[in-house]
Amino acid sequence: IARPDALRRLDVVSSAIGAIGSGDSGDHYAIWLESGEVLRLNARSLFGAAGASPTNDLDLGLTLYRASGAVAASDQAVPDGHNATLFFEADEAGLYQVLVSGKSGSGEYIVDAISAPMAGDSNGDGRVDMQEYVAWFYHFGSSGSLSQGDFDLNGAVDMVDYVIWFNHFGQNGGNITATSL
Repeated sequence: IARPDALRRLDVVSSAIGAIGSGDSGDHYAIWLESGEVLRLNARSLFGAAGASPTNDLDLGLTLYRASGAVAASDQAVPDGHNATLFFEADEAGLYQVLVSGKSGSGEYIVDAISAPMAGDSNGDGRVDMQEYVAWFYHFGSSGSLSQGDFDLNGAVDMVDYVIWFNHFGQNGGNITATSL
């Protein structure tokens, strides 16, 4: 992890733009999370016009570290091979560190920090109940969004999403809605 004076600040419901060059270890950001807060980080490559120079062939990675330096979460594979998504529910309040790295290539990117709904809640009503199971069941095996049962937000409705629903079934966290940037 990076020294505190080398960190750029990233707030929930904000975006940052950066660039990663060949051989660069990536960019570090600091973000404060409250216990129980659910965070979705999206990093996406900025592709230039066809034939633009320099070429942006960046394949992004995201890693979230605790203050102790231990990895709290890392990105889930995004099928397009250029973007990264990380979904995390903080189990303790504190300062976390986000590393946006290039798995390969180089180029510019945007990273978004978004306050996400409670894990397993697909309709934003603050409850994880049978409505979420029905959304998951009807879309299982297909690509989908949160409202279709993609609880880990990786673009696919699969068994990982069922486990998220199962682990949070019966929880009531109040009405929390996602904010898009």
